Amino acid sequence: MTRPEGKRDGSKRLLRWQALPYAVLAAGIVVLAIVLYLIVVGLERDTQRIQAEYRDNAPWFASQFEREMIAFVVALDSYRLQDYRSVTKDDLIERFDVFWSRLDSADKGAVGATYMSFEGVRPLIEEARRVMRDIEPMVTMLEPEDDVAYRSIKESLRGLPADFHKVSLLALHQQNREVAGMHRRMEEAHAKLLVIFAGVLAGSTILIGLILLEMRQINTLRASLERRVEERTRDLRQEIAERQQATEALRDSEQRFRDFASSASDWFWELGPDLRFSYLSGRFEPATGISPDRMLGKAHDEVGQPDPRDEIWIKHLEDMEAHRPFRDFRLVQFRLNGETVYVSLSGTPRFDETGAFLGYRGTGANITERVGAEKALRRSEERYRRLVDLSPDGILIHLQDRIAFANPAAVRLLGAKSADDLIGRSLFDFVDPRFHKIAKLRIKEVLDKGREQPQMEQVFVGLDGRSFPVHCSATRLPREEGRAVLTVFRDITQVKQIEAQSRQSP
Repeated sequence: MTRPEGKRDGSKRLLRWQALPYAVLAAGIVVLAIVLYLIVVGLERDTQRIQAEYRDNAPWFASQFEREMIAFVVALDSYRLQDYRSVTKDDLIERFDVFWSRLDSADKGAVGATYMSFEGVRPLIEEARRVMRDIEPMVTMLEPEDDVAYRSIKESLRGLPADFHKVSLLALHQQNREVAGMHRRMEEAHAKLLVIFAGVLAGSTILIGLILLEMRQINTLRASLERRVEERTRDLRQEIAERQQATEALRDSEQRFRDFASSASDWFWELGPDLRFSYLSGRFEPATGISPDRMLGKAHDEVGQPDPRDEIWIKHLEDMEAHRPFRDFRLVQFRLNGETVYVSLSGTPRFDETGAFLGYRGTGANITERVGAEKALRRSEERYRRLVDLSPDGILIHLQDRIAFANPAAVRLLGAKSADDLIGRSLFDFVDPRFHKIAKLRIKEVLDKGREQPQMEQVFVGLDGRSFPVHCSATRLPREEGRAVLTVFRDITQVKQIEAQSRQSP
């Protein structure tokens, strides 16, 4: 039996209405799938961008050590060249302390712990700390003209900037590995989205809820990562600018060194592995009046006036054979007209990367005038010492209230057997307590204001307990150890007795 046409059309319409919810659901699933696909693509693109920015900023922490290292080396070179306008000794010590603080805090905090966990970082930090501890006394006592100490410091620091640069690159490589791990975690998040997409087939409500929850977590992570990247980018830009400034400062320092070297009154020299002169700078002949041809190709004992019995010469030759540095070694040379020229040489041994000895490199100076002045000074000091030793007045030199010198008259007047009985003792051990206050005031006037104190009557006490009146005067005497006071006193016991007899006579 054939179904009526009207009922067939009604059935078709019913089927269409029954299929409508499924069609709507299918369309919703397709739309949702497209939306999810677009979200995944956008998230992947943003993740790649954030990872790239994060990867570019990875070495920011490691580069701080390289920057502080370069800053300290620049300050050291500037101070060595006596560029006081830009770097003083306090500045040098400050840069030393800054880099030392950086090393000391390398493993502090979460960032430091992460940095120290990188391969090769901990041994480098320990080596840098050891080097800084070794050179700290030399940096503290360094003077601009101390070439040996300066070269020793530079030798100790050699290779550290390059090592820190290598560690920066290694940190970047290892940081990239962490970024790769982050990428894997993001891929896992994408996989979760696919799981959520599959869950849409089981229930759109659960699917949408999970998607919204997951997207919220991803958006939070993305926002946090973007903030970190923005902060790191800002810090890295500042680090790059500071590194460029440090590089420019290092370049300027090297140029200044070359300029100073070309205009310095001293000259430079080099010895080959055979310990013979292989190079003399252009300043040698103008400074000494001696042709370089008389020096080149010869050893020290061939151009000087060695004495086989001279301990200084013996030690110098032993130092050179042992490839040890030397400083202010004096050579005596003669010009063609017979004039004597005294030169001072300071040198540092050179070695290649394998440790093979390459010779010496150093500086020289014409010290003829200085030697003449030293000889004149020694003659003057000898005459002065004879006058002091023969003086009938007691003469004491005391530094910070401690006696550093006593002439024979002072030894005799104070009842001592020798000067050793007085040296090192306080001046006030020999001043009557009644005069301590006035004696301290007079010494203060001498030291603080440089005022010479005229003769004044006081009472001294000898080691034997004998008290005797004296006329005492004081003046400031400069010494290398610090400010010293020269005190001259005369025993006036007989003068006092004569005055007393005069007063008693009618």
